[in-house]
Amino acid sequence: METNIKYGQVVIGAPGAGKSTYCAAMNQFLTAINRSHVLINIDPASENLKYNPVIDIADLISIKEVQSELGLGPNGSLIYCLDYLYINIHWLYTQIKNTKADYFIIDTPGQIETYSIDSKLKNILELVKKNCGIELACVHLTDSHACTDPSLFMSSMLVSLSASINLELPFVNFLSKTDLLEQYGDLLLPLEYFTEELEPSTLSELICDETTVFGKKYSSLARKLCELIEGYSLVSYTALDITDKLNMSNGLQLVDKANGYAYKKFAIGSDVMNIEKYEQESKNATQRISDRIKGDT
Repeated sequence: METNIKYGQVVIGAPGAGKSTYCAAMNQFLTAINRSHVLINIDPASENLKYNPVIDIADLISIKEVQSELGLGPNGSLIYCLDYLYINIHWLYTQIKNTKADYFIIDTPGQIETYSIDSKLKNILELVKKNCGIELACVHLTDSHACTDPSLFMSSMLVSLSASINLELPFVNFLSKTDLLEQYGDLLLPLEYFTEELEPSTLSELICDETTVFGKKYSSLARKLCELIEGYSLVSYTALDITDKLNMSNGLQLVDKANGYAYKKFAIGSDVMNIEKYEQESKNATQRISDRIKGDT
């Protein structure tokens, strides 16, 4: 077992949430601040990545090979590939140790079940953490389009809650693609609600509009689900705009605090995270996004 502690972020999110784009943007940002790092892709179904991974599961196994040779469908092939990686985990150990790096970005499959209910990805990450000495934090991306639909946003919160419980890692939720918010239409509530004043009960009131057929039929279920989310008090969001350097810096500070990198003496900025400065910049970033949206309407 390695004694030299390393750090990393595991990027998860539904298809279309922007994982590949986030990894590419974080790669550019870390390069700009001269932080040595390595990109790892363990999504066997990934194609046309927006970054060049140093370690790629495609060098071990690909989903197309599995589909062709075993006749499995997309989901079955994905599970097979993750099983194969777990069985051959020493391949991943060797790849990581050969890099001599101490910071990693790990891109993962987009299928929600792989990180919210299934144990394969969790087991792989636990072994990497234990045997390679990497302190990991999970970065969960939720497309900010969910802010336009109360039912969709509540579903996203449930996925986040399930994933955080299943993976058992420090967890950071980002609202991704906020640079595209003005294209999504009107938000159901101000953006500040989702990042600073999040109360699931408010969503249940919007969902449970008993003047609609859906509201009458599912009002009780919606209220119970919102109570479940509030009871755990584990879900909160930070707006992320990859085109805003200050916002990216603030987001990185949050991830660094989660995985412990912020407490290294050579961390960018200061030895530890300045909470007041971080919170103020988060509010500033949210305000900039809100002002831009209002300016386009």
